[in-house]
Amino acid sequence: MMKALLLLVSLLALFSFSQAGKKIIGGSVAAAGQFPFVVRLEFLSSTGSSYCTGFILDKYHVGTAAHCVYPITTFPTNVYVGYGSIDVASFLLVNAISYRAHPLFNGNTTDGYDAAIVRLNTPFAYNTNVQAIPGFADDYPDGGDTIYFAGFGTTSTGGPLSTQLLWISEPFVDQDDCNEALGEKLGEDHLEGLIICGGGEAS
Repeated sequence: MMKALLLLVSLLALFSFSQAGKKIIGGSVAAAGQFPFVVRLEFLSSTGSSYCTGFILDKYHVGTAAHCVYPITTFPTNVYVGYGSIDVASFLLVNAISYRAHPLFNGNTTDGYDAAIVRLNTPFAYNTNVQAIPGFADDYPDGGDTIYFAGFGTTSTGGPLSTQLLWISEPFVDQDDCNEALGEKLGEDHLEGLIICGGGEAS
């Protein structure tokens, strides 16, 4: 089992939000069935739609970022999960009916614990394109291990959201090295496995 499965929690915070800056630069279009556990949540409101990436935990539950759903009060009528395809035009849709955020999440994404579980009103029907995440690695990645990111985010700052599932791979960067390079702390999320650091040296 590849340690790269830890990336799935990081993509929740990094990709597939409607705000500028949430993007996959240089990503490739995923092959059908390559990431069968990745889904997209759609939130409808009077001002339009917003989106988040999530992943299938089991037939009734999806994991996503807590700030995507907290403190939404419009479940279940205005929250949908799209799944079963790498192209949003071919999504199957199911209603989300409730969620539970991490008990220590306080609405501020910089304070950590930005994770939530969303429950569906009908179960996923598993096939080659729809599968629960097979599991997380037993140990944290080591520096240099390959990690994978996937989502439906923008591919440039301020650009439109991708209509196809994109992915990239990067070498994992140790948290201490990442903090030193960034000149700042990552906060508690990295201790919970919610934020990980990847990439190479800038040229």
